[in-house]
Amino acid sequence: SFPVGLKIFLLPAVSIVAVTGAIMILSVVIDNFIVPMMALDGIGIMAALKQFGAIFSANRGDIALFLLVLLGLGIVLGAGQTAVVFLALIAIVLIGLIVFGIPFVAIVLIIKSKIAFAIYAIVAAIPFIMAAVIALAATALPFAVFFRSFSLYYLISLNSGYTESSLAAYALKKAERVKGKAPIVLAITFLFIIGLVAIIGLLAAIAIPNFIKARENAIKKKAAVSAQASRNLDQHRKLMFNMGEFESAQ
Repeated sequence: SFPVGLKIFLLPAVSIVAVTGAIMILSVVIDNFIVPMMALDGIGIMAALKQFGAIFSANRGDIALFLLVLLGLGIVLGAGQTAVVFLALIAIVLIGLIVFGIPFVAIVLIIKSKIAFAIYAIVAAIPFIMAAVIALAATALPFAVFFRSFSLYYLISLNSGYTESSLAAYALKKAERVKGKAPIVLAITFLFIIGLVAIIGLLAAIAIPNFIKARENAIKKKAAVSAQASRNLDQHRKLMFNMGEFESAQ
């Protein structure tokens, strides 16, 4: 019955909801408070948790308000980000139609060369796919920057001991670290792109001749099957003609 089922499943359902909610709140607190404090002060997670406990004791209401506002912003801006991604996908599809559609008409329909279009498509697809992936990833960047900035400025607005000078000092220190690693990151990225292009080009160099050979074999096989079917049809017609003459003779 419904009352018995409610008694059986109510406690597990409430427990699952409570545990899930606690994990989500803990995740939001770690992402928006613990991680920034670890970065700003250069401390470990246990020290950051202890420090956050003192901040939470002095700012319970403000932190609860932050969680509610963050929930609302997550819903609204999540819908906005979905719309931006959808528009980006439409733009990528339209650009893809231009990049591949016009050459298809020019090469396949006018010049009648499918092989040339296959080579063009493989060569053009490498930068196009990379640009599309970067564009889709970039759609999340404004929203990520907004949420990170929102949590940081909310943190310095609390009675937490952090100020705008704390953010400025961390930004300066971070810029120096990034500046020292920038050439290495650029070199690795460049080598990765070159290696990816080389691998795809090698695969294309192997695949295109095999594709051409397979296409020629398929055409020959089709011609052989058509010829065999034509011969079978001729034999069938001759057989039917001979049977007709035999019946007429009888």
